[in-house]
Amino acid sequence: MHPLSIYSSLIEFFCYLPKKDLSLLIAVSGGSDSVALAYILHELSENLQLKKLAIAHVNHGLRGEESDGDEQFVRELAEKIGCEYFSKRLSDLSLDSSSLEESARNERYTFFQQLKKEHNFDFIVTAHTADDQAETVLFRMIRGSGINGLRSIQALRDDGVIRPLLSISKNELLSWLDQKGYTFRVDSTNSDFRFRRNYLRHKVLPAILEMDQSAVKKIAAIAEEADNIWRVVQELVQSWIKENVIVSNENYFEIKKNGLDNKTVASEALYQLLKYRKVDFSKQHITNLFLNSSRTSGQILFPQGWSAYPLKTTILFQNELEKETKIFYQLKNPGKTEIKERNIRIIVTESVPEKIEKNSDCAILDKEKCGDFLIFRTICPDDYFVPLGRTKKINALTFLSKQGMTKIEREHVGVVVDSHNNLLWIPGIRINDSCRVTEMTTRVINISFQTLCNIV
Repeated sequence: MHPLSIYSSLIEFFCYLPKKDLSLLIAVSGGSDSVALAYILHELSENLQLKKLAIAHVNHGLRGEESDGDEQFVRELAEKIGCEYFSKRLSDLSLDSSSLEESARNERYTFFQQLKKEHNFDFIVTAHTADDQAETVLFRMIRGSGINGLRSIQALRDDGVIRPLLSISKNELLSWLDQKGYTFRVDSTNSDFRFRRNYLRHKVLPAILEMDQSAVKKIAAIAEEADNIWRVVQELVQSWIKENVIVSNENYFEIKKNGLDNKTVASEALYQLLKYRKVDFSKQHITNLFLNSSRTSGQILFPQGWSAYPLKTTILFQNELEKETKIFYQLKNPGKTEIKERNIRIIVTESVPEKIEKNSDCAILDKEKCGDFLIFRTICPDDYFVPLGRTKKINALTFLSKQGMTKIEREHVGVVVDSHNNLLWIPGIRINDSCRVTEMTTRVINISFQTLCNIV
């Protein structure tokens, strides 16, 4: 690409932005792409009618003097082109960390967003190129991805990050830098194959380009097509999640098995759901969920402590490293009590006896036999009650087991008890016969629960 074509590409990009007279914060690592971006925006600042340019650099502290050299280089670059300069040094990252890339990225963007807010920048500008686009698509394909994962890197993000170089290749920028005589820094970790993206960049992508020099552009086109398809699919995915996901808390949730019947939508929805819930997974994990969905026992292991348990009508996901602690809430009587750990709201009211209709989400109890002091807590091994319609007391966990509830399901059951710790109601299952409404009942307590939020 001719230098004029690079300039034209950026001018065209900025013409489509919703604002003019922009203040831009350029993220510069010191590498070829970001250095080129800084110089190009500086040269075009008058044409683009930019109000302000600034440079931000993050020293990850991973390469000792080399990292410090990068920081000094970027500082001098900012001085050379007359830009305000911001920097941050990190000290708690390690090259041996399995989550280094993600942690470093989070640290960078947190810093950039902080600067954007404090100094009123309109946009954060990053130097992602067409090569980054291709690498990202290939990386996600190899790891296993749904349609959303194959979408192109967004040129304009909702959080104010823009990528004006996505139509330009790395080689084109290198050629431009060479023509201008501009230098840049080379990160020694870019050749460290412990990072999978480096292997893609230096081994896989060059091999593909040997077969077809236009491969980068073609992969980018696939990403754009996936982006167009996602706009249609997204609504279906969100509807599926709303209908089929039972959210409890950040370490525990369920999906309805019958939602898996529509495999096309369910597959894409599962990709989005697991990503949102921060469950590490691959395509094989999604495949295993479908293969084992008809089971009613067993365990499907995921990385980093997550497991999936096929139950009767749902599949339960639980983070074994962050198991739920015991729950104990005094219920407002009358009133509403939010149980955030279970993502439910329990509502207690009082009324005169009326015709009772069966509803598993609501219990109508004799007030005199319950009292005013009500508690919602986790079920205990020594909980006993007389199930409605029976005459003999039975252990509550044993009763649930006989109802076909698995051990993992029983662990998450919550119960309503009175001030003497007598079990009154297992929500959604059965009330205690001893507190049922009779002809002698003069006042009743109505206890119901509703989901706080059922979508992700």
